Amino acid sequence: MSVSRRRISEILQSDILSGKYPEGERLTQPKLANRFGVSQGVIRESLVELKSLGLVEVRENIGTFVRGFDANRMIEILAVREVLEGLAARLCCQSALPFELDKLADIAKRQYDLAQAGADKGSRESLDRKFHAMLATYSRNDTLIQSIVRHEILVKQVHVFRDDKAVYDGHLKIVEAIRSKDPELAESLMRAHVRTNVESIMLGHYELRSGETDVVTDI
Repeated sequence: MSVSRRRISEILQSDILSGKYPEGERLTQPKLANRFGVSQGVIRESLVELKSLGLVEVRENIGTFVRGFDANRMIEILAVREVLEGLAARLCCQSALPFELDKLADIAKRQYDLAQAGADKGSRESLDRKFHAMLATYSRNDTLIQSIVRHEILVKQVHVFRDDKAVYDGHLKIVEAIRSKDPELAESLMRAHVRTNVESIMLGHYELRSGETDVVTDI
């Protein structure tokens, strides 16, 4: 039985992020078509999607290759992420409902409580991603949401070391700015919040992941 294009894209994303297909490996359409039992046209569409996610690069007249991932790429991604999430915070001032903001505040508190209890970083980061994903959802702008989802796949490949109290305070300030319906402040606070990741990376306070296979396809 053949596999759907979307499922093929998800499997290839996992294979690349887990290291099954290492940096520099060439991905050929005939070989992948044979693996999944589909036409080369389906594989071509999947590779185009992987390219849009920044997971592969196409070298003209040569082929498609798995891209490397380093701090410089992360900084580039976060520069775009800063703009996208800033816009999401701004839009939330018009679209987010009171009970949704209560949910965001609760997630921020749970994340901080886990940090105080010495919980593993994976569980804390899961809540951090949930906070940002839900905030994006509350913007109710589908195009923006999908743009943020695409960047999330790569953002997850780096663990940035940050002060847990500063993260908590930053989240609460963003929520309160949205609650106050102050779009300028909400956007400014969110952009500054994302920039702290860039500053930490530039200081070397990060680690690249290996073997991270969770694939984000929707929020």
